[in-house]
Amino acid sequence: MKTTAMLLATVLFMLPLVACGESTPPPSEETSPAAPAGEVSQTPETEPETEKLNIVVSFHDPTLPWGQPAKTAVEDAAKEFGVNVDFIGPTPTDPVKQLEQIKTLYEQGKIDGLAIAPLEDKTLRPYIDELSDNGIPVVTFTTDSPESKRLAFYGQGFESLETIAYELTKKTIELLPEKKGKVAILNSIPDLESLIKREEGSKRAIAEYPDLEYIGTFANKADFQDCYADVEALMTANPDIVALFAEDSFTTPSAAKVLRDMNLNDKVKLSGYDMTEEALLLVRDGNLDILVGQNPYMQGYLSVKALYECLTEDIAPVSVEVEAEYATPQNIDEFLQAYNVSG
Repeated sequence: MKTTAMLLATVLFMLPLVACGESTPPPSEETSPAAPAGEVSQTPETEPETEKLNIVVSFHDPTLPWGQPAKTAVEDAAKEFGVNVDFIGPTPTDPVKQLEQIKTLYEQGKIDGLAIAPLEDKTLRPYIDELSDNGIPVVTFTTDSPESKRLAFYGQGFESLETIAYELTKKTIELLPEKKGKVAILNSIPDLESLIKREEGSKRAIAEYPDLEYIGTFANKADFQDCYADVEALMTANPDIVALFAEDSFTTPSAAKVLRDMNLNDKVKLSGYDMTEEALLLVRDGNLDILVGQNPYMQGYLSVKALYECLTEDIAPVSVEVEAEYATPQNIDEFLQAYNVSG
């Protein structure tokens, strides 16, 4: 199947051939023969411009820090492929409202293709299937609905999320001089399936160290101020905690700031997620030991690209497992450069 660029090149190549193939120029207005009596001269109608495709990208919450790179990606892809893209999502996170937003756009005829990061599989899966049955191609990114009729997934699957969290937690524990003491997990959205998988991975790693005492999961509010207050209260009540495992982009920078402000960053090891500018700077300044990136930009870009190729060239989307990235104080310079952070 020819690509868009190849088709454009073919059209441009054929235009001069058509012009050269004409032996005489087309008649001008003055020399054109008049229409016979009783007939109305017909003027060819101008071909209407082709309407742009409408691709909807539904995220957990567009205001989330890790949503910003995905939003930039879909905007870049929209310009590159010449499509309309709506980047939507409920604020705060709410699977029912996420479903309602998508339904409204579909009923308005504004969805040719859908990329979705489903907040909750049981709520979103039936409608993903319904759209697919009605001929709307659907792909998932960041979070998946593997049992649905979605065509492909771009991100890290549930199994990978659990494995990455397991490995990250072990890396963090290995930074401890002694592998004993109290540890805690931080999760701002405890009902989100992807974060549940991360929790499971962290718990599995902690269980391998018999001298570690897991005291629970804390900071379950998707708000920076609330997360900071919860972690501060946690550390005040448990000054002997030796490690924290943050599972998301709210708890990660919040915990790093608490440890910094309480002068505990040399005593408590901390790992977390999502390479926002703030989190990267906290790594640089020694307040965060390990930061994992999911490359949300690539997830968003690949989703729009796949839908565009599916709709215009009948190319079936193929899932891509986006690899995790690990930033530490030792290699932070390369990530600051890659993410264009200079603060």
